[in-house]
Amino acid sequence: MSISETKAFVEAPFAVSARCVRTNIFRRGLTSMWVAVRIVAAPATSPSSSGGHVAEQLRLELRLSAGVRLLTVIPIVDLTDGPANVVHADLGDLCAGETRVIGLELFVDGSHLATANLGELSIEGRGVDGSAHRVSTSIEIAFGDDPHARHREAERDVLLVRADLERASARHAAGVMAREVAVAGLRARAREIEHSVGFVGNDGSALAEMHAQLMIEASRYEQPASAAEVDADARPAVVIATRSTTESAATVAALIGISPAIAGPRIELQAKSMIGRSADNEIRIFAHTVSRRHARIQLIDGAWVLGDLGTANGCSVNGKQLGRDDVPIHDGDLVTVGCIEFRFEAKPPQT
Repeated sequence: MSISETKAFVEAPFAVSARCVRTNIFRRGLTSMWVAVRIVAAPATSPSSSGGHVAEQLRLELRLSAGVRLLTVIPIVDLTDGPANVVHADLGDLCAGETRVIGLELFVDGSHLATANLGELSIEGRGVDGSAHRVSTSIEIAFGDDPHARHREAERDVLLVRADLERASARHAAGVMAREVAVAGLRARAREIEHSVGFVGNDGSALAEMHAQLMIEASRYEQPASAAEVDADARPAVVIATRSTTESAATVAALIGISPAIAGPRIELQAKSMIGRSADNEIRIFAHTVSRRHARIQLIDGAWVLGDLGTANGCSVNGKQLGRDDVPIHDGDLVTVGCIEFRFEAKPPQT
């Protein structure tokens, strides 16, 4: 435990840090930037903890600078837009001694950055005694000529959370009989780890163990699936998060998960809902067959329409592939986004 964290625990039951994987950026460059956020809870022996939770109702607030946009949050969380490039997310409770890692992928336009500060990140929460706490940190990057300088701990953290999500995504892909997609994703994450700074296989480190696990699971999905494996892969799991805005309320329409990996949940639609993998969609689906910006469902003149945003894996309605134009959808229609299938449910507006 660092001296700064020990000091922070005197004032709050948790400490927060945010470090960019890449430490340098060209001032006029456009780049995707990963940030590792660590939320560290006070240990159980701390006066601020009493076993179990030390902080409750954690809420993340991200205020991004001009020229910076949020693309991805891992693990998947529900996001809410605030004013002026501000994003909020509920993170739940924090247990004594827990370290929680969140990966943020940011799009950075260096030509619009007035300073090397990408934004401010704050975590709010309540102690077990009901006291309110807020801990903040800045996300800093340096302007320089070396685009390859990297922060090794931040890189490790981001690789691990991305690999965890990849393993979950592979299971979902296998559940809809897309095992080749699962293998490709797992091996891609394994290659990222292999190319990380200072990686050594089988050295007992967290990255080495994750690399081995990715390779084991990729090999498993390369083999024909047994009946038991098909059943296990098809068990429901959460792969969807929603994003709402302060201006828009849910409507009377919804998507109901049909595919085995997402069977059951009801996803309320807004008057305009973007669907895709990246965090700036109202409905976020983390699956390899779903593009960053994949589809759009919107209410136009009292009718619901679905549009494919020019993706490789496309969309369909009742088995019919969409072209370039939006198509109407009606109550009971089967809507497929990539390989993820939903039933569209719409009720007539109340008068």
